[in-house]
Formats: sequence, C-alpha cells, structure tokens
Amino acid sequence: ADGRLLVVGEFTMVEGRFSRPRICRLTDTGDLDELFFITLNLPAWAVRERSDGKIWVGGQFTMVNGNPQSGIVLLNADGTVDSGFANPLINVGTNQIVVALMPQSDGKLIAAGTFTQINSVSSKSIRRFNTDGTLDTGWDPGISTGVITAAAQDSAGRIYVGTVGALLRLLPNGTVDPAWTNPFTGTDEIISIAPLPGGGVIVGGSFVLAGRYSNVM
Repeated sequence: ADGRLLVVGEFTMVEGRFSRPRICRLTDTGDLDELFFITLNLPAWAVRERSDGKIWVGGQFTMVNGNPQSGIVLLNADGTVDSGFANPLINVGTNQIVVALMPQSDGKLIAAGTFTQINSVSSKSIRRFNTDGTLDTGWDPGISTGVITAAAQDSAGRIYVGTVGALLRLLPNGTVDPAWTNPFTGTDEIISIAPLPGGGVIVGGSFVLAGRYSNVM
C-alpha cells in the first residue's frame, strides 16, 4: 500500500553489498529497505502481504533466523517472526517446496507446491492451514496430484491449480469445479497463473497449444 516491494528468491546479496539471504524489501524508488532483515537458509518462492501488513512467505527453507521453520512463515510488518503462527512442519527439501500462498478472508491460508508430507504424514500438495498454523483437516482438496507448479485464487474464491499437463479449478470448498475444462495435455507445464477480475485467467508456462489453439508462452 505504501509502494514498498517484497522480493524473495535464491539471492543472498542486494546491491552487491547488503546481505539479504533470500528475502528483502525495497522502497518505492528501488532502494533497499535496510530496516527489514530476516534470514532464510534456503530459497523462498512465494510471498503475500495480508491486509494487516503481516507477510506470508513460502518456499524450500527449513530455518528462519536460525530457528526451525519449514516451508511457511508468518512475519510481522517489521520482519520479525509472528510466533502466533506455529511451524506447520511441511516436509520440504530439494524437490519438496511451497510455490504458492493464498490468504483467505477468515485468516486461514491455502498453500500449494510439490510437498507430499506434513508432520511426516503423507499429504496432498495443496492444503489449508488454520490461523494458528495447524492443518485444517476439514478442507480436503479434490485432487491427487503430487506436483503443483502454480496456483492462484480468483475473487470468487475459486482456486486455479497448475500441474504438468493440466490446469484445474477448485471450488472454495476444495472440490473440483465440474464447469471447468482443462485445456492442456501431455508435458505442458504451467508456471504462472493470474485470475482476471471478469472471471477469465491468464496462464504462462512451457506450452505451445491450449486446447486447439497455438499459444507460445
């Protein structure tokens, strides 16, 4: 809201001289916000700001500021860790990562990625967490894929889920939307999804056909 920008990724330095292990905040002029500092031991791939200024970060990391925290962390606006959101213990690693975060209006959080375990128990790779970080066992997504490459939620609460060879749409309760037809096949890979206000969706990735139309992305 104030023009500042949160950036996450694999980087460890900003402007060639400031240590910023995999997350930083920039001012509206592109300069580093030197007051915002947090360390992640491994890359982060998703970041979302809540309406109250708190910040969700998701990725491959297992440590935040030297303390155990796997896959998801909630930060206060000043960059300190919000202790009210417990470590969800997503089993992340080289091929087990969180790629998308979708805050809900009730304070809960939907996370998606390539993870297959939570608390060392087999899990689907899109799940909803309660406000305290515990798993919302009442929300059961209607898909079985173990590899989600992108995900995004539209204004109606529907969730677009990208995988290899498919773009699916879930209803707010997690069930598959029967009104949606998957336009992708084979080895098509969805990398980015941007729902539009009018109900459509823009999709980017590694594919040349969508349905029967040529689309080089």
